[in-house]
Amino acid sequence: MKITRIDLAHDDFSGRTVSVQQARKWFAEGQFITSGRAPLARLLDDLGSGRGKTLYVGQRQNGKLCRIYEKGKQLGDPSSPWCRVEVEFRAKSRVIPPDVLVKASSYLAGAYPCLAYLSERQDKVRTLKKSAEIEYARMVDCLRTQYGPALNVMLRAEGGDPFAVLYQAMRPGVPKRLVHLPLPGMPRREGCGQ
Repeated sequence: MKITRIDLAHDDFSGRTVSVQQARKWFAEGQFITSGRAPLARLLDDLGSGRGKTLYVGQRQNGKLCRIYEKGKQLGDPSSPWCRVEVEFRAKSRVIPPDVLVKASSYLAGAYPCLAYLSERQDKVRTLKKSAEIEYARMVDCLRTQYGPALNVMLRAEGGDPFAVLYQAMRPGVPKRLVHLPLPGMPRREGCGQ
């Protein structure tokens, strides 16, 4: 089974906690930053027509898009305070875990810092590159723990020549869990996003 898209949403029927105005404040405060830089945002303003405003944060083509919009007004009630925050995840440069179907609120809460209040637990839909970087760090730690002393002995036996040790220990291939890690000198694989 592969989930290719999922939309997670939270409705604030009173508009006290979530509103387009509040979302704009969150954006200005950096509360939508998850990987070091602010995502792109755009505002669709109804200019007082009563049809509702929408703030978009992120880009669909990057696999993660947040929409905060005046749902009650969208449905035709110009005085409704009902506001919805919705996060759309696409399986582009990320794997959407099946767990998201049973823990939707924790994944919505983990999407951006400003949404953490939605659930005590926050889970993240990680990009493939980030997942590969985490796996790489785990692999290095595992190698050091399990084979570090053996590599040290091999280095001594080879007269301090690390290339002789590597030549004996290496074999061709890339572990499946690291295929999305951008490696110098190797072709980029599909889904290896920046």
